[in-house]
Amino acid sequence: MASTEPTPDSPIQRARESSPPHEPDKRKKLRTVKEEHALDFGNVVTVVVGNDSEGKSKSVIVHEDLLRASYEFFDKALDGPWKESARRIIELPADDPRIFAMYVRWLYFGSLAVLKGNVEAEEGENQFTNLVNAYILGDKLLCGDFQNAAIKEFVKRMKFFDPHNDVVKHIYAHTRPDASLRRLVVDVFIMNGTKGWLEDWNGDENIPQTFILDIAKAALSGNNGQSRKRPDPKDYYV
Repeated sequence: MASTEPTPDSPIQRARESSPPHEPDKRKKLRTVKEEHALDFGNVVTVVVGNDSEGKSKSVIVHEDLLRASYEFFDKALDGPWKESARRIIELPADDPRIFAMYVRWLYFGSLAVLKGNVEAEEGENQFTNLVNAYILGDKLLCGDFQNAAIKEFVKRMKFFDPHNDVVKHIYAHTRPDASLRRLVVDVFIMNGTKGWLEDWNGDENIPQTFILDIAKAALSGNNGQSRKRPDPKDYYV
């Protein structure tokens, strides 16, 4: 289950509206215990992840100072007059508990454990999809460091698998147009792809047109139009 956009009255949306615009590479760096001696792990916060009406929610207990240190979203959600501040409970009904568990593990241990997913799906594709969902969650929580961790693991798995059709569709369906993950998969296709990668999409009406446009723009990026090379007509004889 991929993360969706937050509702207008959600703590995430309130945090976004009250935070100034920022570039991903300028986001607050995660503070570790060694770097921040003032962290007090005594207080905890309950994060309820998933849709409770569908019986798929899960409550996760996380140390408050660690959450606050990870990014300013949690500071804003736990401060002020919001109900989350009084109850010490943050609700994320649109998110996948398994993906949030990856985030919590990363908070505590600094490593990102990749879920294998459903046994019916190909292992490589499932791992890529889970990492894409981790990237999406990081964007939703305004945590660029977690997104970078997902990207690093995404690239590591390219030694064994290629992110093909369904992974690309998932990225383009759930990320913003300027998402760095989009640039990554475009670069992968330009550097390592073959025409067979796109031929697999013949007859597929769900192919992301923006992805094809991004591929075309990337392919032409090295051509400034000044060389004006003439094609050899013999190359086009029937």
